[in-house]
Order: sequence, then C-alpha cells, then structure tokens
Amino acid sequence: MARRADPSQLDLFGDTNITVTPVVVASTSVQPSGLGGSVDLVAQVLVEVHDGRYGLLDSSGRAVEVDGDQHCRYTDADGLLDSLRVQGYLRESDTVSCRHGVIAKPVTLLKLTGAGEKLRRRWSHLRPVL
Repeated sequence: MARRADPSQLDLFGDTNITVTPVVVASTSVQPSGLGGSVDLVAQVLVEVHDGRYGLLDSSGRAVEVDGDQHCRYTDADGLLDSLRVQGYLRESDTVSCRHGVIAKPVTLLKLTGAGEKLRRRWSHLRPVL
C-alpha cells in the first residue's frame, strides 16, 4: 500500500524538503458501460455489427470497418469489438473479399449472437440524459 508523502518529510539524503503536488483528475460525463466503452458507443457499434459493417482481417485478425463498396479500413473500435467477442455478444460469420487499400483480402464478418441481439434491442431504446 502506497503511503502519502508528508510535505515536511526530507528526501533520502536529508538535505532538501520534498514538495508534493496533488493530482486532480477531471471528471467526465461519459459513463462507462462495463463492455469496453461508453454506453452510446457500445449501442452504436452493436447496431453497426447488426448491419454487417465490422469484420476481422484474416491475415492479421485486426478489426476492420466494411463499407458498402466492399472496401475495408482499420477501425478505432477494435478494443470494444474484442471485449464484446470475449463476453459472447459477437461471433465470426461468413468470409467475404474486401479491398484493403488496393489489395483484396479476405475479411471474416462479425455477427451478433442471441445475447448480443437482445443487448442491441435493449440498448437501442436508451436515450442520453441531458
């Protein structure tokens, strides 16, 4: 257990005083969901997974976002998608060919499990509190 430093405490060699500056952490209004992101972000990602917009590159296993033209790009929601997969809300589905840059690569699409579909329906009715 860490001890707080006393402002009058001397340093290891006893020749100078230690000054302590408190660290202030700013509070944010974003509430964590426990699923790896904010409630709004999780609800949005669940809807996008339902629409077939996320997958995994077979060569690296990294999460990608798939657009309507069969192009894909790396996504910022990869940590959230991994968390949802580990907790059993997502599963791997069909493999499609998508262009990542100029090269066509196989992408395994992500689908919602039964529990993920229930979570999506329940969370899609949430509205932000102002």
